[in-house]
Amino acid sequence: MPLKKKAAEPKVKKTIKKTRRKLVRKPRVKKTAPQKQNIDQEKTPVIQKFDKPFELPQGYNDNRIVIMVRDPYWIFAYWEINGNRFEEIKRELDNKFYGSKLILRVYDAVNWSFFDISISNGANNWYINVGRPNTAYCVDVGFLTSDGTFVCAARSNIVTTPRDGMSNVIDEEWMIPDWGKMYALSGGFRARAGSLEIREMVEMRLREQISSPGISSK
Repeated sequence: MPLKKKAAEPKVKKTIKKTRRKLVRKPRVKKTAPQKQNIDQEKTPVIQKFDKPFELPQGYNDNRIVIMVRDPYWIFAYWEINGNRFEEIKRELDNKFYGSKLILRVYDAVNWSFFDISISNGANNWYINVGRPNTAYCVDVGFLTSDGTFVCAARSNIVTTPRDGMSNVIDEEWMIPDWGKMYALSGGFRARAGSLEIREMVEMRLREQISSPGISSK
């Protein structure tokens, strides 16, 4: 008997599924013109809030004294002596330091005569009654021992107190006008001439100048 041939196995087609990537389009964002900021908001200062209130430091590690004029009879001084200068003065005075006191030595900056002011412990500013207007002053802060030895810690700037009255210098720029002549030009000596308001004002000013003891006519 002839041998039977085996039936051919059916060919299986391998199909490859191709997956297409779907492209997701992002939505278009419309570009908008930048908004103009309010000018008033730009100029408004930004206030920063602190958890704790701000406090000025007790010192800046400086070694100096500064004086300023308050009026013709008073000046104001403030100072700071740093630790290094303080230790130098202690070494210089040695045992005398413990009996010394902090003072302000106020100088007349023309003839360098002076007077002393004792300062209470811990003070770092003082109002000084100099008592003389139109005078230049300078101030030292330092330590004075019981035997009169003075060690300067710092020297101030020089200031001049202003006058307490009118200046004695009278030049053409600041001379007193001839009120009588002005009164005449305004029609004060002629009836129905010039402005009545100007005449009254100048006449009043003329009476004030004549009655004033500080002004004499030539």
